[in-house]
Amino acid sequence: MPKLAGLLGLFCAIQLSAVENLDLKTFDEGILDYLPPAAPEVQKEVYELWCERLKQTYSSIRREGRPNIGDYWNLARGFQTLGADTHLVRLAFLRASQSDPEGWAEYMEMLPHTFDRWIPAEWAEWEHSRPNEVVAEEVLEEEGGTNPGLRTLLRRMDEDDKRYRKEPDFLENPPAIEAQRILDRQNMARLDSLIAGGEYIGRSRVGPELEHVAWAVIQHSTLQDMERYLPVVARAVARDELHETPLRMLIDRWLLHKEGTQVFGSQEGVPLAPKNRREELRALYNLE
Repeated sequence: MPKLAGLLGLFCAIQLSAVENLDLKTFDEGILDYLPPAAPEVQKEVYELWCERLKQTYSSIRREGRPNIGDYWNLARGFQTLGADTHLVRLAFLRASQSDPEGWAEYMEMLPHTFDRWIPAEWAEWEHSRPNEVVAEEVLEEEGGTNPGLRTLLRRMDEDDKRYRKEPDFLENPPAIEAQRILDRQNMARLDSLIAGGEYIGRSRVGPELEHVAWAVIQHSTLQDMERYLPVVARAVARDELHETPLRMLIDRWLLHKEGTQVFGSQEGVPLAPKNRREELRALYNLE
């Protein structure tokens, strides 16, 4: 046992030495599989939770081929929480701000003052150069067809909406659920800026293959956001900008959160609302 402990200690020392020598060019590949040693001030449950999250993040990076903004967030926040070398927090922060300045600004807007005390110099420099507003890119509809810029943005939102949900064990994976919630809030901030005029981004603007994206963001939002956007989605269906099935699913999800029931049966294991309530909502939204 002492020999085994000595070998483990040597391995950890070698691994620590390797990550301490990483720079911005070598960080993405060199950091893979690194788990900081347990710091005395970090509780066991917290350490185990974040180690599991880091493992999931490394698996995701390998599967996708490179880190995305959510991966950098997990790395920076994980290293910070686990008391890792500040150098690693700094590298993850800088790589995120370099690879996707607007996306990183959205994270910082939702979770301000996360890193300002840990890496004050980098934080101050980033604050000085950050985008002025955290809004979606300007995407005015072009004459005579769909807008390529808007389609690109919606594809990215669609990817973020599925980022962790596509994992087979998503509902049994608390770190993945929390990471997905961050992306959901980011997507809702984008959607709010895109639908500032109250009109759904549907078939005529982005084509039938992307008409569902705005609905998916709303479907995975809070009760308050679902209530805000239900009339928008209903108008989109009435104007043939969106198929009516997503509206049925949104009504069911909204009613589940509000009353614990549903109308159309799209939510597994949830009881139907009383008949008069079902008829009321069908009539309100003109659904058979």
